[in-house]
This record gives sequence, C-alpha cells and structure tokens, in this order.
Amino acid sequence: MSIICIIARSIRQLSWSSRIRRVRYAEVVGKLKSRVTFLEQLAVAYCLVLSCGAQDSIPTDVRSTFLDGIAAQRKHDYAEATARYQEVERRDPTFAPAIFNLGLVQDEQANFAEALKGFERVLRIAPRYPNARLFIGIEHVKLKEPQLALEFLHQAVKENPADKQGWYWLARAHLLLHQDDEALAAVKKGEEVVSGDPSIEFLIANIYMDRQEWERSETILRGLTKTYPGVAEIMDALGFVYYKEARTEAAVDEYESVLKQHPNDTEAHAMLGTILSEQGLYPRAAAHVLAALEIRPNVPELQVLMSEALWHEGHQEDAIRHAELAAKLDPGNAKSHFLLWRLYTETSRPAQAEEELRLFKKNTQK
Repeated sequence: MSIICIIARSIRQLSWSSRIRRVRYAEVVGKLKSRVTFLEQLAVAYCLVLSCGAQDSIPTDVRSTFLDGIAAQRKHDYAEATARYQEVERRDPTFAPAIFNLGLVQDEQANFAEALKGFERVLRIAPRYPNARLFIGIEHVKLKEPQLALEFLHQAVKENPADKQGWYWLARAHLLLHQDDEALAAVKKGEEVVSGDPSIEFLIANIYMDRQEWERSETILRGLTKTYPGVAEIMDALGFVYYKEARTEAAVDEYESVLKQHPNDTEAHAMLGTILSEQGLYPRAAAHVLAALEIRPNVPELQVLMSEALWHEGHQEDAIRHAELAAKLDPGNAKSHFLLWRLYTETSRPAQAEEELRLFKKNTQK
C-alpha cells in the first residue's frame, strides 16, 4: 500500500484553512485506517465462516456467495461485493459477517450513514461481534458526530486495548471536540501499541497544531517529510505551521513545492492566496483562490477571501457576489457580513448596508 494513502468570539482570519485541513485530514488518514482495517476484518469474517463450526450451519451455496463477495471486495469491485453480500443477507438475515463486510464496502465508498446502519445491525444480531463497536465509533467520527462516537470507542479500547485503531479513532473524536488533552492521551496509547506509525505521528502533530504548539508540530512534520517526501497533506500542515510561526517565506516555499507535485491542492492554493493578499498582491492572490474555489466552491471562507481580493482590485460587484455566496453558505460568517456592509456602503445601498452591519454585530457578539 502506498504511503501516500497512509498519510493522508472573534473573526479568525484562517478559519477556512483549519476547516480545509481537517476535511482533507479526515479524507486521507481516515481512508487509510478503514483500508488497513478492511483487510484485517476480511480475515475475521472469513474465519467466522470457515472455522468454529460456523460452516455447519450455513448452506453451501450461501457460503460460496459470501466468499465470492470477499473475493470481489479484495479486488475493490464494490458493486459485485455489495450484490453478493446483499444476496447472502436475503438468504440469511442473521448472518453477521456478510452485513459487517457490507458495512465495510459502504465505508470504502464514503457512504458513512449506510455503513453505520450496517454495523449497528451487526451489533443487534451479535453483541460480541469483533470490532462492531469500533466501527460504529469510526462512522460517527466520519459523520462529524464525535460525542456519539466516544461511547463506542471507549468500549472498543476496553475490549481490545492492544488495537491501535481504537486509540487512534478515540483521539480523532476528542480532537473534533477540541479536547486536546484527551486526544493526546489516547493517541499516545496508540503510539505505545505501534511506535513510529506515520498516521499516529501525523495525528499527534495535528493535536499540537490545535493546541498552537507550533514548535512541537513542526518537529514531527519535518521528520515525516524527510521519511515520506512529497505527501501533500504533510507538506500543507508544515506550511501552515511556518505561517503561524510568522515564517512567511518558508511557508510560501512549502506551498509552492506542494503545487509543483500536486497542482490541484486546495489548501496550498488557498494559503498562497491568503499570504499574497496580506502582501497586497491581489491579482496573484485571486488566481490562487479561484483555483481553490474550482475544487471546493462551497467553502465560505474561500468565498470571503475571493471577495476581499476582488474588492481591493476595485471589482465591487464581483466582490459582492462572492461575499453574498459566503453569507448564504454560512449565515454566521461575520466577515462576509462585514464585507457586504462595506461594499453596499460604497455602492450606495444604505438599507442593505444597515442590515449587514446588524448581522455583523450580531455574529461578532456570540
């Protein structure tokens, strides 16, 4: 498996960057974890069919269909695997391994809600099914429901404290809740189980970033870039650390290096847009932000950044359009209302300007 798959009350100027970084972190590292465990769980399910006398209670044709599903799943033929597992489930609705593996297939296709339903069904059928609680917790994390995840993940690490997956996802849940101390304690447990694991190290770096301990996160990230060069997610995080350390030149170099290898990297484009805007280089900034928006048009903070660049270039109507879209995407985004207040004032729309000023004050007093 490629290491690239493995590593994967004020107005905060960089709130969009934190959001993009967290989204991509979940996509890359989270996907890794499901894939690693995916192979492990296939082995568990296969064992349940072929050992412990389970085959004696399963019709030969049902067992054959189930094994066909495993073969398809190993080849990443998810349509065929889904069909085979669903066929087994129709024949025997209480056969937990098929339902469990179907949940893994749904997870691989980012159908997290459906995967969760499957794992919950497994738990009802077989309360002691291996790792059912772990995967229920994982899906809750992926669905941005960390509070719901905690109960199941705590049970998972209690059941199997030697499995780094439980500690890893428990840390992820705590991090989503900004419970940094708890997240660090959990991930350190995972590190005790498997030392030097790159995804564990990357998660530790992200926790330090959340705690604004930039030196510690930089040390870890620099080590990872040496061991695993060219991984965009690590380079993006390191660039962000340089930026927060006010090492602008180093940050620019890092993001430009990312784009040389990954031209469609959203965070690199967005961060370069931010830095160039701060330097007053608005046309260059707008080009990078536009590139980011082509990939992630529904990130309100990017729309705000684009609006600012266009405003400073004198393109007021275009700036208004992007600021309005940002406000529509996130009505609580105070900066979009601030921009609209200024832009409506400059374009002689007093009623609209007054309303945006009201919304700005409302959202900065939260």
